[in-house]
Amino acid sequence: MNQIHRIRTLPLLLAALLALTSLGLVHQATTLPGSSLPATTQTATTQQATEITTFILVRHAEKATAPANDPALAPAGVQRSQRLAEMLAHSGVTAIWSTDFTRTQETARPLAEELGLEVRSYDPRRENLAEWLIDRTEGGTVLVVGHSNTIPMLANGLLGEERFEEYEESDYGNLLIVTLDAEAEDNKAKVLHLRF
Repeated sequence: MNQIHRIRTLPLLLAALLALTSLGLVHQATTLPGSSLPATTQTATTQQATEITTFILVRHAEKATAPANDPALAPAGVQRSQRLAEMLAHSGVTAIWSTDFTRTQETARPLAEELGLEVRSYDPRRENLAEWLIDRTEGGTVLVVGHSNTIPMLANGLLGEERFEEYEESDYGNLLIVTLDAEAEDNKAKVLHLRF
């Protein structure tokens, strides 16, 4: 599969995965006759759907070099933020959270404009940030834009374990999907680590 085809199909695959995950249907899939692809069953209820929260965690896109204290996105970062918006436009995002920095707000803005959502601000230094976000977004699909040190820390808080370390300064391509299901027997969050 060539690079262009992969880029075009990634948003569709991601949207399908997020839809199935947020509805709790990933483990309720059946196989259509004559196909190896799963077809979702109609057994999910509205109550089940609201008990699952999906967090999509990304670091801000590539930043300019100036001003040093709060730079905007570099041209490559603008392109990455637009690609993120294309990827997530049909994924069921219901809320968008970002730190107050220009680079994080600019990373979130294209998707927010596409979906008609407000970009809400959060303080990445807040104690118990994962719990705070869960309390404000329970039952939705949420994009959270942060930084190389805060996104791994937030993922660890959502997962309840130290799984991710701070990203390299030059690494802007991590995308973590953390799914919390209040009804899961093991009561454990699940994570999918992608690159974009």
